[in-house]
Amino acid sequence: MKKKSQLVAIILSFCFGGFGLDRFYLGYKGIGFFKLFTIGGLGLLWLYDFKRICKGDLQPKDGEYDKTIYYHIGIYISNGSSQEIYNQEMVIMHKWVAF
Repeated sequence: MKKKSQLVAIILSFCFGGFGLDRFYLGYKGIGFFKLFTIGGLGLLWLYDFKRICKGDLQPKDGEYDKTIYYHIGIYISNGSSQEIYNQEMVIMHKWVAF
């Protein structure tokens, strides 16, 4: 089975998490249907899942992410950014994930 991207999971969770698309993408169909019919667990389950996906705690059902958010940040950084920008990006990312 094709591995999943954490960035895609984050985008799906943020935009369509209230409808369970993030859980369907990760392979958790039962919880996906629950979120669909309860509008993201009245918003609470949507927020909880969004935070877990951002932190990397909620992995795909069939294993691990192929590409994590840190991989995507690394691609951006390796394309000509300086070490100072890299450090600033990582500090921002750690603060964002730790909310």
